[in-house]
Amino acid sequence: MDVLTHFMAYAGRAKGITCDDGQIIMLEDQELMAPVGNPDNIVLRLQWHEGSYSCGHEFTEEAISTAVMDTEGKFVVRNRHGELVVIRFYEVKRLVPGDARDKAEQFFAELLESCETLTQIAELHDATVLANLMYLQQAILKGTFIELTASEMAVRDIVATLPSAACWRAYIKEA
Repeated sequence: MDVLTHFMAYAGRAKGITCDDGQIIMLEDQELMAPVGNPDNIVLRLQWHEGSYSCGHEFTEEAISTAVMDTEGKFVVRNRHGELVVIRFYEVKRLVPGDARDKAEQFFAELLESCETLTQIAELHDATVLANLMYLQQAILKGTFIELTASEMAVRDIVATLPSAACWRAYIKEA
């Protein structure tokens, strides 16, 4: 795979980008155009602000095609004006408060400890019960809740057997 193809693949998956290890620029706010086989075609136009200054770079197909990519996915490329720029792509994820993540992990650990396998839950009850327990874990992670109907109370019964049942009940509402 050539450098231009790698670059466009990274750009298509990434949410953020840095130039010369500066601030992360969100790609959703930038212009990324498809290559068309024209060396002068601009495929990436970046704009951002540093204090009261407006900054930016434009990169052509030819410049990106001749860029150097290292094993860490860092691209060393010349912008439209011939200046060398180091570009790195980033995934940007929404931060979840640590205690929500910890609670979701704790719930899952307690659930696994309460049975031999997750499959056992589906065998003893049904697949819907197992699915609702997974929805409950996501509710704990997101700080929301699940609603259970009278026919889905097996989930509540399983949760009641867990060491932190009082905590997990806060994420269950009866419909």
